Amino acid sequence: MIRSLRYVALGVVLLSAACASTPGSSPPLSGAPRPLTLTPGAHVNIGIVTDHPGFSLVEQGNPSGNDGFDLQLADWLLRELKIEKENVPISLKERVSKLRQREVSPGGVSMVVATFSMTDDRRKLVDFVGPYLITKQGVMVRADNSTIKDVDDLKNTGKNVCTIAETTGNDKLKKAETSGSNIFVTTKPSLKDCMESLIDGDVEAVSTDQIVLYGFAQSKTYKDHVKVLSDISFGDEENYGIGIPNNSHADCEVIKEKLEKFLNDEWKSFFDDNFPDIPNSDYINYRPTKTDECENGT
Repeated sequence: MIRSLRYVALGVVLLSAACASTPGSSPPLSGAPRPLTLTPGAHVNIGIVTDHPGFSLVEQGNPSGNDGFDLQLADWLLRELKIEKENVPISLKERVSKLRQREVSPGGVSMVVATFSMTDDRRKLVDFVGPYLITKQGVMVRADNSTIKDVDDLKNTGKNVCTIAETTGNDKLKKAETSGSNIFVTTKPSLKDCMESLIDGDVEAVSTDQIVLYGFAQSKTYKDHVKVLSDISFGDEENYGIGIPNNSHADCEVIKEKLEKFLNDEWKSFFDDNFPDIPNSDYINYRPTKTDECENGT
């Protein structure tokens, strides 16, 4: 069982989704409720990241691949809705902006499934359906590291910790850095960049959502080089949701019904398939018990 360690109140990181407008229609203003677009046969552009083992790992030149929890969830959901899709690679930094872009132009994406945390600040800009997975922040070190055993080792001994720019994980570490803790934060554009810095010895730890770290630690590329410190988790829970454009109440209700079916019938098998290295008894730490109500869209 994961032991939670709280040393500072901290926020949440990553996954959201949004649904496409019907062909030829003009999107409503951001303050107006959007009509239902998720009807059988509709086409949805889904924003995904391509380099997150365990969640969404896409081979170069094969954007339709489905290796990972997020990609498989998106495929399952759209089969249930009888909707066509196209995966659009985006970065974590672009998740909100690509959904917002969809409101004013044909560009952008109409759904994001990418470890998208349902934060209050993001809810002002986009809608969420979820959560479909919960996690806290965790810590990864090199496989031979024995100096970091708890949060105090991280924050009181001048460790250099890498995380992803413009994520809630970064917000948590920055808050610790400026609150008197002896910790140094290095930010990178992607977790892959942090992994390379860790293996090269440029940083002593990587910190972001614990479940994301497990995905990287179990991949063939990193398995022999890094380890997740399973006894260290901290901060408030991250609640991953499917991101859709703001004020999409009708589409939210449709997705919510299917997502609840997924949580009841499919979630455990998807989790076991994609995170085999997590002790079976620990899955309860990541499984939501219910979904949030959809926003009214007014």
